Amino acid sequence: PKDGDVPTENERLGAKIKVFASSLQIKNLEVEKLKGDLQQARAQHVVEIYHAKTTNEKLEEELQQLKNQNEKNKQAMMKLVHAVKEQRETLKFVRKEKEMMQRETLHL
Repeated sequence: PKDGDVPTENERLGAKIKVFASSLQIKNLEVEKLKGDLQQARAQHVVEIYHAKTTNEKLEEELQQLKNQNEKNKQAMMKLVHAVKEQRETLKFVRKEKEMMQRETLHL
């Protein structure tokens, strides 16, 4: 239409359709950006889950090693306690033997 002419119904609808199409293209670009953001967030989440999982596995392995070492330490401690008891018994026996020898020596 020329300046000053009143646009026809079809021209008005055509202009509205162009505006709507432009708006739709902008919305589509926003949707694509959001899809990309979501995909990136998902990928980051997968990486974080993998990292947490491997860290957890390492910690569980370390915990098991510590439990095993703790068990070995307990067994070694029990052996030491047993050895100390045996030494005490031996020491008591030696003292008694020494006392008896001293008595026999005194009686001679």
